[in-house]
Amino acid sequence: MNRKLTILLTSILLLLVILSCEELTEPQPDPKNCEVEVSTVNTASNKTVHYDVIKTGDVTVESVAYFSDNGFITINNPTKFPMSLDFTMPYDLDTIGVFAKAKVQNGKIEVKMKVTSNGSSIAQEDACSQYINWFYLE
Repeated sequence: MNRKLTILLTSILLLLVILSCEELTEPQPDPKNCEVEVSTVNTASNKTVHYDVIKTGDVTVESVAYFSDNGFITINNPTKFPMSLDFTMPYDLDTIGVFAKAKVQNGKIEVKMKVTSNGSSIAQEDACSQYINWFYLE
């Protein structure tokens, strides 16, 4: 009887070891819905505009939209990043800006704009991020 008990306990221990070796995965959070934008109102002169759209990590960009010298442009599901755009805008354009809509799983989406007019410049930026791993480095 002592031998049967030893075999039973050994079997239970072996089963526990095997079960504890299963890979434990932490549930991943849902992607974060992000809308980032920078914009400004028209100055009374021609201006040069530089836009940047940058993604880092696991980010799905749904759309990028911006004001250009040819009007308002929307790009759905863009794939080439970083995106860098330059325009000379007419004085009568009411608003200028760049906008991005993305799902961020483990990374960052950012938009930047620099406007130069009459020798002075203004710069703006906006970003949205979500990092799952605390050790994630940009």
